[in-house]
Amino acid sequence: DEWRMAPNDRGAASFVPRTGILKPIETFGRLARSRSRGTRRKEPALSADSKRIKILALITLVFGLAATVVSLVLLFMSGMAAAYGFAVVSGVVSLYLGVQGALIANVPNTIKRLVTLSTVLLLVQVVLGVALYFVAGTDRVPPYCAICASVLLALLLMIFSRSLNKKNLAK
Repeated sequence: DEWRMAPNDRGAASFVPRTGILKPIETFGRLARSRSRGTRRKEPALSADSKRIKILALITLVFGLAATVVSLVLLFMSGMAAAYGFAVVSGVVSLYLGVQGALIANVPNTIKRLVTLSTVLLLVQVVLGVALYFVAGTDRVPPYCAICASVLLALLLMIFSRSLNKKNLAK
């Protein structure tokens, strides 16, 4: 008669003593379980469009880093050819666009900033390509490849961010 049936933490019944000795243990167990579950507020998941923009921004970031490093190596190996200087600037611009795009894609309300940024940096990339043509002609292929890829990535970021911005405005 000093034992009673009581539900345990898994919902099953178990025998516990009638004395009040288990009360502090039960309270501590409840407290420990509530802390282990995490009381942190859950952030809403990114939408499919935001994920697409974030992935594209991360691809742009990796490409910008690779283009900058390769262009710097080619710049120093070629005796400071001006064409590779344009490729270095293009890589740095892509790197900046990738970092900012990945940060901005986390908050859908600020996607308008990405539209503006990607449009401006797309124009910068096009101007770099035109300037490269007038400075170096067509005899250096790798800088053109780097700038064309940068233009393509900036264009894709601009298109996807504009479509997400239109969806946000329609809500």
